[in-house]
Amino acid sequence: MTKVVLFTGAGANHSLGLPTTTALFGKIENNECQIRERQLFTNLYQYPDVQDIEHVWSYLEELEKIGKNEKQHTFLLKQAQFSLTNWRNTLDIDKILEQIKSLRIDLENILFDEYAFSDDLIEEALTLYQPILSFMQQMNDVNGVNLLPIFTTNYDRVIDEIASSFVERTIAENSPFKYVDGFPHPPSRTTKLPIWNPDLYNNMTSGRIIASYQLHGSLCWRENSNTKKIEKKHTEALDRPSRRHSNSFILYPGTLKDGISAEPYKTLHDHLRNALLNAEKCIVVGFSFRDKHILDIFQEGLKKNKRLKIVLITPEPDLPHSALTASLPKKQRDRRILAIPRGFEDIREEMKALKRF
Repeated sequence: MTKVVLFTGAGANHSLGLPTTTALFGKIENNECQIRERQLFTNLYQYPDVQDIEHVWSYLEELEKIGKNEKQHTFLLKQAQFSLTNWRNTLDIDKILEQIKSLRIDLENILFDEYAFSDDLIEEALTLYQPILSFMQQMNDVNGVNLLPIFTTNYDRVIDEIASSFVERTIAENSPFKYVDGFPHPPSRTTKLPIWNPDLYNNMTSGRIIASYQLHGSLCWRENSNTKKIEKKHTEALDRPSRRHSNSFILYPGTLKDGISAEPYKTLHDHLRNALLNAEKCIVVGFSFRDKHILDIFQEGLKKNKRLKIVLITPEPDLPHSALTASLPKKQRDRRILAIPRGFEDIREEMKALKRF
C-alpha cells in the first residue's frame, strides 16, 4: 500500500517561472501575449464553463471539427452554446473557421512559450521537490516496494525532469529507482518515439519506483496520424500537424462531457481514484479544485477511505479547502484536511507540521 501521494497543480511550479492559469490569462488580457482574434478570445472566456486556457483551446478544437462537417454548419453558426458577438453579422463559414484556427494557433504558441521548461532549472526544480520526495520515500517503503506516485494537471515536463534526475542519483545504489510514466524507456527497437502503454503502470509490484501521471496531457505528447497511438517526444518543441502527427500536442478536453472517458485520460484518472481510495495522506500543491472531475474523485476518496487525509499547500488555501470540506461532516474537517498557507518553495519550514498531521 502506498501511504503518501503527491498531487500538483500549476501553482506548484510558480517559483520556477511557470505561470498559473490565472496569471497566464492575466498576461493575455494585458496584451503581454499577442493574439490576433482578441474579441473571440474574450467572448469565449466569458462563457460560464470556460475557466482556463485548456477550456478555450478545447472549444476551438471542437469547433474546427464541426466546421469540417457541412451537416453541422448550422449548429456552428446558430446553435453554439455561447454567444459570439463578432459572428452575429456573418454567415461566412470559411471566415469563422479562419478566426477559430487563428486563435487556436496563437494559444498554442503561447502555451509552448510560457510552459517550455529550461534544462537550466532542473537542479532548482529537484531542490524544490526534494523535501516532499524524501518524506514520501520514507513513508512509502512497504513490503519491498517503495512507490512514489506523482499526479499532476500540469502539461510541462517538470515532473519528467525531476523523476529522471531522481533516478539518475540512485543508479549507484544497490536498488536504484526506476521511472514509470506510461511510456517505455527506452522505446522499442521498432519505434522512434516511446508509445503510450498503460499496462506499464500495472507492473509496479516490486523495487523502488517513481511514477508520474499527467492527468491533463502533455506538451510532449503527439498522436501518430497513421497508428492513432500516442507518442512522447523528449522536449516541448512545437510541431504543426503533419503526415506523421495529426495534432500539435495532447491536452485533456476539459469542456467535453466525455473527456474523462477517453484515453489516456480514463486510465490516468482511474489510477488517481485508486490511489486516493488506498492512501493515508495526499499532499496537494498549488491546485484550486476547479476541475469538477478531479474534485469528484477527491470527494469520493474522502468519503470511502476514512483514513485519507489531505494536506493543501498553497498561498491561498480558502478555495480548495472549502471545495473539499463541503463533502465532510464538520467534526471531521480539521482532522482530515490541513491547509498550509505557504508557497511550495517554503515547504521545508512546514515539514514538521506536515509529518505530524
